[in-house]
Amino acid sequence: MADVSDLVIWFRTHGRYWVAATGRAPYFCFVGESEAAVEDIAARALQFYEDVAAERETFSKGRETVSPDYVVQKKVLGRELARS
Repeated sequence: MADVSDLVIWFRTHGRYWVAATGRAPYFCFVGESEAAVEDIAARALQFYEDVAAERETFSKGRETVSPDYVVQKKVLGRELARS
């Protein structure tokens, strides 16, 4: 079951636009003309996420999670890349 009741959704302005974003799965970031607009988009996204929860679970049944073996060559912080 997809329980998003405790999912925090952040709303703020960015210039003349409004932004709605999450900080954990299900991740999204929407930009709109008004707070109401991004709230509506976020609500529809959450409804979609809940509606397809059963399909995701069915799809994942019997699948084995495989993590490739790899060696980290370099580690950077997002702020370092943002300056590039």
